[in-house]
Amino acid sequence: MESVQGLQKSNTKKKTTARGRRYDADFKLQVVKKYLEESIPVSVLRQECGLGENTIRRWVRAYRQEGESGLSPSYTGKGNSLPA
Repeated sequence: MESVQGLQKSNTKKKTTARGRRYDADFKLQVVKKYLEESIPVSVLRQECGLGENTIRRWVRAYRQEGESGLSPSYTGKGNSLPA
């Protein structure tokens, strides 16, 4: 796997929206695997990747509960209905 510094450089796929940054599932998976498989502390990942501690912990929790599918975006929009 790539180094922690490599993660920092690979986050160019993130998008900034009104709600904040969005990260693709591949980036999330890389961060989670660094934490789980390589035992890199959250504090180091947070500093190197520019993420919040709660964000990393939320991704780890989602991965443990649902696997890789837990890291995919689940937002589908507000769903405004069209007039009949």
